[in-house]
Amino acid sequence: MSVTFEGQIDSVLGGFVCIRGFASFKKLAENSEVNIAANYQRDLISEHRDEIKKFMDDGAYLFFPEIILSYTIDKDIYSILNGGRLKSENINIIVRKNKTATLKLEKNAKLTIIDGNHRLKAYELNESLYSSYNFPFCIIILNSQQESIKKENILFHNINFKQIPLTKEKSLEILFQDDIYSDGDLKSMGLEYLITKKILDEIKQNKSDYEGLPFDYSNVQKKTMMYNAITFLIENTGLQRKYYQNQENEIRTILKCLQKIAQYYKENYKTKGSNAMFSVLLYYQYENSIMNPHAWLFENCIHNITDNNLQPQSLKILYESALQNKINNMWQSTKSWAGFIWKLNKLLRPFMFWRSK
Repeated sequence: MSVTFEGQIDSVLGGFVCIRGFASFKKLAENSEVNIAANYQRDLISEHRDEIKKFMDDGAYLFFPEIILSYTIDKDIYSILNGGRLKSENINIIVRKNKTATLKLEKNAKLTIIDGNHRLKAYELNESLYSSYNFPFCIIILNSQQESIKKENILFHNINFKQIPLTKEKSLEILFQDDIYSDGDLKSMGLEYLITKKILDEIKQNKSDYEGLPFDYSNVQKKTMMYNAITFLIENTGLQRKYYQNQENEIRTILKCLQKIAQYYKENYKTKGSNAMFSVLLYYQYENSIMNPHAWLFENCIHNITDNNLQPQSLKILYESALQNKINNMWQSTKSWAGFIWKLNKLLRPFMFWRSK
């Protein structure tokens, strides 16, 4: 069985010969594979693949950059750049004088994926819908197997590491500009975007009500911190369901929670703390749980950890594990229920209640 790709061919900046064109998502997904001899490809991240699926299923503002692929031949591709035919094992390339090219793969030969592995693997999650989608592609024609692996590694590195990525803070700043994106636009990208903007707008308009929160300091990425916290709420609570039932009520609830934790920042944390700490404080306040970790965070100097690579789920597990371990140890060392209850009450104070200085 053979498959054909059509596109425009030419040599580009560094001398690589590329065929650029468009093909169906189905054709690209079914006729490409990762080069197992190379070591540059990242393991598939299920969360990232699922994010791509959600984005594609929603369909709003759906766009992806081109998929970067390669094929290695044992002949000189430069010899036919101005027109001609080149046939190698399992591949046939025809170039016309206007530099349009046809690449035909024979005998189930596969293109090698350099960049776009997550996008292509997402095809398996909803084949019936995605079969009609068209994707831009770039097929790089390489020479000699040994050289091709080295070049694929270099290309992957240059594509993914030498470009300067748009930071999350800058991206959110663009999305949250007034009078550009409607509520519907933001919701189509994810409910967390819409709620985050509504919360930030309220804080901006009524700063005095939230005095103490780390949004008035220049070194804090305000939009990123709030976006991460709202995302954590959506993933770990019933916020999404409740929001659709009563939108105004849920926004008010979150704002009241922020007013409460603002006091902790004002008195003790100041500019300190990580995104994870802010997310965890908001989570427990929103859940209205008797387990409130602010005193525990302060007493154990967790607020001094400013590394934003710390994940809120990890901090939540650490806090709850510390509490559970102390309760278990206390139960084993206590001989009566009365003694256990007395010790438990004493133990839980720093975990649940803010103690004034």
